[in-house]
Amino acid sequence: MDDKKIIIEHFDVDTPTDNENIFGMPFNYDQSELIVLPIPWNAMSSTAEGLDMQVDKNLMSIKLQTQEVDLVHPHVKDHWYRGIYMMDNLINTMIDQNNVVRALVIMGVPTEDILNKINNTADEVMHIIKSNVSKVIKDNKKPIILGGDHSVTYGAVSGVLDHHDKITILHIDAHMDCRDKYAGLTNSHASVIRNIMSDYGHRVNVISHGLRDYSKGEEDYHTKNCHIYFNHTFNHNKRFSKDLYLTFDVDALDIPYVPGTGTPVPGGLSWCDVEKLYDDIKKSNYRLVGMDIVETGDTRIDHIVTARLLWLFSGLL
Repeated sequence: MDDKKIIIEHFDVDTPTDNENIFGMPFNYDQSELIVLPIPWNAMSSTAEGLDMQVDKNLMSIKLQTQEVDLVHPHVKDHWYRGIYMMDNLINTMIDQNNVVRALVIMGVPTEDILNKINNTADEVMHIIKSNVSKVIKDNKKPIILGGDHSVTYGAVSGVLDHHDKITILHIDAHMDCRDKYAGLTNSHASVIRNIMSDYGHRVNVISHGLRDYSKGEEDYHTKNCHIYFNHTFNHNKRFSKDLYLTFDVDALDIPYVPGTGTPVPGGLSWCDVEKLYDDIKKSNYRLVGMDIVETGDTRIDHIVTARLLWLFSGLL
């Protein structure tokens, strides 16, 4: 009997554990099928609340909250044995870059030289994300990216496309994120969908859900280049790839679920809507190949909700 089988045989899902891994899982990287990559990147947030957030501490608080999640769920009952592991080392690897750029953004209206430094550093961060996501997939595992702001999705999608010719992106968000730059920042969270479509549009289809706050220019771009998923059955479009990447910006949820997120918008999704979305994906012909959850705020409620989102949708990978 190999080590993982022994661990599964002796692990009691009903007993609290002192294991420090995400969800209290007893598995290491090699033994896990699902790998959580925490990305401490919120340096280009467009709100004071976002810039004030200590994103590294936020990620560790989310991790601690996952250890309070019972591992048996009406939708997700037995997938714990597949193994989930969180790569904590990424936080220390990237936090210095985040803090340098964050300090430059906080200074106010940047000069051209400072803008170039910010944008170049953001490019480096996207490359780090891409490389790590690509390695996870190469190791025959599924990547789960935990942000950080929504710009990290660009790096994650780039890494997924190293291994998939085409993908469909299910984009859950209150915002279209289709701005052509934002305050001079080319890798802004407000531009991530447009950046993905600009660089990978021939390989990617985007389906958005939860949208309710956007500019006229974004609406024009999204109408031309993306698609809307309404509350009907989520079936596979034969024109789209069956390989699905889920990007979930938590501000798609109604404000009581995410009181600390940077750009909350009233009238968002309820938890019942979230579970319906899960069911729709599960019943569809799509295959989830990767996912991210981004823009989590710094309150306990935000962390509880993100932990539950992570457990629920990881059951589809």
